[in-house]
Order: sequence, then structure tokens, then C-alpha cells
Amino acid sequence: EESVVRAVAKSPVPVISAVGHEIDITLTDLVADVRAATPSVAAEIAVREKAELVYTLDDIKNRLAISLSTFHQKWQSEVTSLYDDLKRALLYKMESTALELGSISAKLDALSPLKVLNRGYSITQKLPEKKVVKDSQILKKDDEVLIKFLKGSAKCKVEETKN
Repeated sequence: EESVVRAVAKSPVPVISAVGHEIDITLTDLVADVRAATPSVAAEIAVREKAELVYTLDDIKNRLAISLSTFHQKWQSEVTSLYDDLKRALLYKMESTALELGSISAKLDALSPLKVLNRGYSITQKLPEKKVVKDSQILKKDDEVLIKFLKGSAKCKVEETKN
């Protein structure tokens, strides 16, 4: 039957042809994907191919599971390593910043006017602008000055200056 032969030839599904006698060859045998001598042999081929397909699928599934596990472990290790590197870098930055802040704090403490006052010195400011007096030449008789001590201050009037 020509329509059967054409349908077998066009079939997207694999076709096993088995008419029933090994000596007979039909047109469907020529266009089929596989020719079997008998229907029993065709069944064996189909079952064997199914078993091979199941085995192949199981093998692919196992290899995929192993690949995914390996991929996961690799990236887990990479993320852990990056996290550790970041943590180390942040700790180093925090420690170096703490040292730098300690150094700046020590410098500010050394430059503090309170340190000067604590050693028994005083700070004199010309009034009304409160400009620190570093040289007696900026003062003249009757100028008012404010003298700051560690504890308290005194407002004074200049009577005389010496250069």
C-alpha cells in the first residue's frame, strides 16, 4: 500500500518494520528506520533500545547531579574566600584607621591650650577682639587684656610694656 510506505517514510517517530518472515522484504522495510526479521525481534529491539535509553538518561542525570554539586562546591568555596578576603581588608582598614586616629588624637592633645595651662602657663588675649598676645609690641598703655589660667581668668589693664 503506497500510502503506508509514504507515511512510514515521513514519520517523525522511529519506525521498526517487521512483516513476519525473514525472507520477505517489503517497501516499508526499505523506508523504515530499522528492519527486523520477525515481530518478536522487533519487540526485542524496541525493548533493548528503551532500556538503553533509560540507562543513558540515568547516566546523564547522575553526571548532571555531580556537575551541579561540583559547581556549587566551587562557587561556595569562591564566595567563602572572597568573604574572608573582604573581612581581612576591612579589619586591616579599621586597625590602620584606629592607629591614625590615635596619632591625630595625640597630636591634638599635645597642641591643646589646656596642656599649656596645666603646666602653669597662661593665655593672654587683647580685648575686645580676643586676639592672642604673642608679642608685647601689639599692646599699649591702658589696653585691656584677658588672662586665662587653668582655673579661671583675670581681666587686666596694661600699665607698661617692655620689648
